[in-house]
Amino acid sequence: MGVTGSYCVTWPPHDGEEYGGRRCATSDDWRPRRLSVVRPRSLATLAVKNAVRARSQVHVSRLDGTRFLRRAEKRRPRFNLRLPLRPGKYQIEIFTKFVMPDGRFGDAVVGLGVWVSRSQPLRIVAAPKPPSDE
Repeated sequence: MGVTGSYCVTWPPHDGEEYGGRRCATSDDWRPRRLSVVRPRSLATLAVKNAVRARSQVHVSRLDGTRFLRRAEKRRPRFNLRLPLRPGKYQIEIFTKFVMPDGRFGDAVVGLGVWVSRSQPLRIVAAPKPPSDE
């Protein structure tokens, strides 16, 4: 389950319009709220729904943000991702630039939570609460 960090989408003029448009938004808190429990070396398929082209960078770090672990680059709208992670809780950040069939294009950042475990049941669980800033 992903949490959108930010996005910008630009669309061309259509139906006689002179100008297209652009919409952007940013979230202050885009830490994962849920974790997908997976097995070590699991294969995940990620996709930018309906995109005709996409280029993504994937960054993996421990959920507590203490350590950046891996980076990968993918050049298609749908791709498989297998990261050799040890058991633990991680945040996977996906930075994507995309083009849609109707001419819209843009970029987005999404955070996914993953709990790599050999024994936990495969399910979606609540992410641990972050420490308070007080």
